This record gives sequence, structure tokens and C-alpha cells, in this order.
Amino acid sequence: MTPSTTACAAVSSPPPVMRTLLIDHDAFHAAELCHYLEQSGHEVDYAGSNRLGMRLAAAGRFDAIVLVRSSGREGVDVCRGLREVLRLTTPLLVLAQCAKLEHCLAALKNGADDYLYAPVAFAEVNARLVGMHRRHRRRQAGPVLRAGDLEYDLKSEVVRRQGRMLRLRPSSRRLLRALMEVMPAPAGYRELVRDLWGRELDQGQEALLRTHVCQLRNAIDRPFKVPMIRTFHGLGYGVVATGEA
Repeated sequence: MTPSTTACAAVSSPPPVMRTLLIDHDAFHAAELCHYLEQSGHEVDYAGSNRLGMRLAAAGRFDAIVLVRSSGREGVDVCRGLREVLRLTTPLLVLAQCAKLEHCLAALKNGADDYLYAPVAFAEVNARLVGMHRRHRRRQAGPVLRAGDLEYDLKSEVVRRQGRMLRLRPSSRRLLRALMEVMPAPAGYRELVRDLWGRELDQGQEALLRTHVCQLRNAIDRPFKVPMIRTFHGLGYGVVATGEA
């Protein structure tokens, strides 16, 4: 399949659940990723240049944008243009062509919501897009997050379970919010570290994250019979509503 400047050709797949804009200079890579995303339930529009990507982003309503980053500052300029010029809040995932921390930090500082280093599995790209879209919808839907008998009022910052008000540290509230915004999927270790400390994952932050998860479990799970904070080995942590597997 050869990508064009319009929507990628449809494939036999379930009804689209997300409309995604893919900006990628590499037509071969774009064709493969476009095909995978469509099979995963996305409706994909493709742009082979940053300029065309900006035009499509301005003209259409997308659920997510994937920017396969070009060399130099062009990728950062696209991030900044989407946020500051077009004033879009659409979730933005940047796929890096090289693993350089300064590039990652520059993209995140200028509007990217998430960042992945190549080579990356297409399944992870899809999972990140779905997670970003779910968080974005929940933030727009209202100020209260709910999972079973657990409730987090974002406006008052009050957390209740079974109607009982729970006392959480500020770091525990931030962690709980990050977990509840992606329910029922788990939140990855890297994303949680970024949410809590705004930096890339390393061994120190991973150990500290485990400590924060333990503190959250003490507040959310220990006073009750059914635990809700779950470890998804190799993936991260998540909130599972009571009664769910």
C-alpha cells in the first residue's frame, strides 16, 4: 500500500474508533504503520510532510496525532505549531528516529504528550494512542473520575471509596489520577514517572515509583476487602474496578 496525502486506503477491520493523523516523511514506514493502525480500529489520514500535516491538522478534527520526527528542529517546530499556532489540544505522540534525551525533552516541553524511541513495536504505538485518547476524553468529560466504589473529584481533590473520604498525599493523588485516567488499561512505568516528576525513567525513579504505589495501596486498598491497585507485570500499574478481572 502506498500512502497518499489523503486518507490511507481502507482495510477490512472493525469500525474505526479513533481518527488519527500520521505525519511521516518515510512513505514505506508510514504505509506499514497506517495499515496496522487501521486494522486496530483507527481511521488514518496521512501527510508526507510537516507542512501538509499542519494543514490537515488545521482542517480536520482528529482524536490523536502521530509525528514521526524528522531531523533537526523541525519536529519541535511542528509540536509548537500545533499547540501555539493552531491551538490544538489533540493528543500528540512523537516517534523518535534516535534515542537522544534532549530531543525527547524538547518535544515534551513544546507540546508532545508522549514520546517513543525507534525501533518501536506498532502494538505499543497503538496502546499509547488509545491511552492518550482515553485520558483526553476523561479530562473533557467532567471533574470526577470513577471506578467501581472509588471516586476522585478533581476539582475538590477529594478521594472517596465506599463513600468514605480517604486522606492521600499530593504525590499519591497525582499517581491515582494518572492511573484512573487510562482505566481500564494500565499506565506504563515511563508515563507515570513523567506524570509525577516530568523526567525520563531511570532506576532511581523506578524504585521511587514502587514506593509511591505502595503508599497508594495503603490508602486505597488496605482499609477494604477488595484491592483495586494492580500490578501489570512488564507493563505498569492500573486501577481495576471491584468485580473486574
